[in-house]
Amino acid sequence: MTTGTGRIDVHHHIIPPAFAEEMARRGLEKVAGAPLPRWRPEDSIAVMDDNGIGTAITSLSAPGVYFGNKADAVKLARACNEFAAEMRARHPGRFGNFAVLPTPFAEL
Repeated sequence: MTTGTGRIDVHHHIIPPAFAEEMARRGLEKVAGAPLPRWRPEDSIAVMDDNGIGTAITSLSAPGVYFGNKADAVKLARACNEFAAEMRARHPGRFGNFAVLPTPFAEL
């Protein structure tokens, strides 16, 4: 299939490099019992094209950015959000983003 069908995927998880690095640093290799995949925007675009999806609205994969330290959560959330924004800029029209918040500290 090709793009242009108007389909929008509103539940499209991403795994930014900073998130993958943090998971590895903590020895976390699985999410919900499945191995954390190696993720690239280009691979997602290929799957989107194969399924007639023009745009994907992305969000961070589980378990989020808070691992017990507020400052680290804020830093990781910013890195993940900046990655998503850069990805959106590199692939116009293909990605939108839900920002990740450093919960339980969303007021920051």
